[in-house]
Amino acid sequence: MDDLTNLQKMVPHTTETLQKERQKASFSIREMDYFINGEQYIEEKNKALEVIRAEPKVFDQRNIYFMSRTEKIEHALIQEKRVQELLRDKKITQEVLQSIYSIMDWHTPFEITRLMFIPTIEQQGTEQQKEAFLNPAKEYKIIGCYAQTEMGHGSNIRSIETTATFIEETDEFEINSPTLSSTKWWVGSLGIASTHACVMAQLYVKGNHIGLFPIIVPIRSMLDHSPLAGVTVGDIGPKLGYNTMDNGFLSLNKVRVPRFNLLQKYITVSRDGAVSRPANINPRITYSTMVFVRANIAANMGRQLAKGVTIAVRYTSVRRQFGELGQPETPVLDYSIVQYRIIPLLAKTYAMIGMSHEFFAQYKKSVNQINNGKFTMLKEMHAVSCGLKIWSSNTGVYGVDTCRHVCGGHGFSMFSGLNEFFNNIYPNMIVEGDNYMLAKQTTSYLVKSAHDINQRKHVELNDTTNMISRFMNIDNQVPPQQLFTWSVLEPSQ
Repeated sequence: MDDLTNLQKMVPHTTETLQKERQKASFSIREMDYFINGEQYIEEKNKALEVIRAEPKVFDQRNIYFMSRTEKIEHALIQEKRVQELLRDKKITQEVLQSIYSIMDWHTPFEITRLMFIPTIEQQGTEQQKEAFLNPAKEYKIIGCYAQTEMGHGSNIRSIETTATFIEETDEFEINSPTLSSTKWWVGSLGIASTHACVMAQLYVKGNHIGLFPIIVPIRSMLDHSPLAGVTVGDIGPKLGYNTMDNGFLSLNKVRVPRFNLLQKYITVSRDGAVSRPANINPRITYSTMVFVRANIAANMGRQLAKGVTIAVRYTSVRRQFGELGQPETPVLDYSIVQYRIIPLLAKTYAMIGMSHEFFAQYKKSVNQINNGKFTMLKEMHAVSCGLKIWSSNTGVYGVDTCRHVCGGHGFSMFSGLNEFFNNIYPNMIVEGDNYMLAKQTTSYLVKSAHDINQRKHVELNDTTNMISRFMNIDNQVPPQQLFTWSVLEPSQ
């Protein structure tokens, strides 16, 4: 192969071009980093980078585009093993762990344990159940998944077919997948990794249908990881993206588990089959894990779009096309047709990251209220999480696609970093509720709230209903000239 190190130097060099572009900023980049991300986030990111750089054999991602799906999953499991060792030795925190995988743009087979299995037990398990299931999960002694979606039912969770029937004689629940369409499908961390599943099932006690509730079901042996009796489980195979995640299927043939395994913070089934629930419990609480995941999607899509915009801005800053004869060609970023596509995405990125801080703070506030027996924020949080999940995932996915386009032919290369990345974030528009279906959820909440306000019925006071009340202005409390002026809004309005 010819020596390419002695070629004529590019003038102007790409590093010089990038430096000049950065010098045009009217603000301190470091100060903006702290302002938009916060000191804690930056500290966690820097710690994660230290870990990654210290062990290149484990965390090196340079060859991932040449790997098969099996090789990628094996590579991801090696990384998970090392990360859990660091976690157990208290050399990193859970937050640094999340930052490591964020930097690597990488999903792993243990991810759903962290994202859905653990939060469900935290929110809906008793103290005894946390001791039995939560603590081992946090130590990765068991690996869990959240088995809700079925082959025949995704968004319409009320029609889920999997059943959990109380067997009073043995003090057990019998978990059954009665039809082919009741097979759990698309469940992350299920195909290969999980030893346990948090199964959403229709609960039956003494012939009465109680509702949809989560129950912990062991699915693989803790000795040799083989499927337990009555369990049919496996991986659903390659997908458009997200291929380091072992999405799986699960069919349960009259599998028995102890009554204790039904998560019973918000429902209790006694030894003799008596069913009781705490007073004033909102039945939607059993769906709170979905709200948590939607909150995570809405909170994270800004950072996902930021990666795509960063690649596109850097590339179009150094890529040159056309210009005056005898002069360096013009950076592509200087053309208005490119700015028209990228600059709005850059602005949306800042807006989305800023929104994520406030939204997740509201989510944590609602969780604290729920833990204290107050459910007043649950309806609004459900509606807002649906709406923000729609906007953030659509904006992020289509935004990254635009970033691919503005990079021209090089955007088609896997080495652009945009293509596998695009495929991996694409499911955010579909998972935890298709965006078109979720739009109806948000719309229904808004329309019902407006209707009740108009009829002077009681509505829960929150930011959303306060804003609707203001704009409806039923009692003409706001002067017409101020009605649609955001600048005059008081904090309470």
